[in-house]
Amino acid sequence: MSRRRVLIVDDDQFLRTGLAKLVEMHGHEAMQAESVAEAMEQLASGPSHLLLDLNLPDGHGTAVLQHVRGQNLPIRVAVLSGTANPSLMAEAEALRPEAVFRKPPDWDGLIKWLADG
Repeated sequence: MSRRRVLIVDDDQFLRTGLAKLVEMHGHEAMQAESVAEAMEQLASGPSHLLLDLNLPDGHGTAVLQHVRGQNLPIRVAVLSGTANPSLMAEAEALRPEAVFRKPPDWDGLIKWLADG
C-alpha cells in the first residue's frame, strides 16, 4: 500500500485531530485545516485524499470540492458530514465525491477508502 497525503478539513478540532491520528496510525501523512480558506491553502501542497466536512466556519465544504473538480485536481474526495441540510448534501453529491460518510464516521469504512485508492 502506498503512502497517502490526506487533508482533513473539519472545524471540530477533536474529530480532526482524532482522524489525523487514525490516518497516521495506518501509515499515511495527515494534514489539517479547519476552514474553507485553510483548505484552499493546503490544496497547494498536493494531498492525494481529502476528508471534507460541509459545514465550516467561513462557508461550505462544497466550495473546496467545486475547486478540486473545477481544477481537475487528482484528489480522491470523501465528504464527512453530519449536516441535516438535504440541499447542501445534494449539492455535495452532485460534485461526485468518491465516498460519503455520515458523522459519526464509519472508522473501518474510512480506512478501507484510504487503502482502496
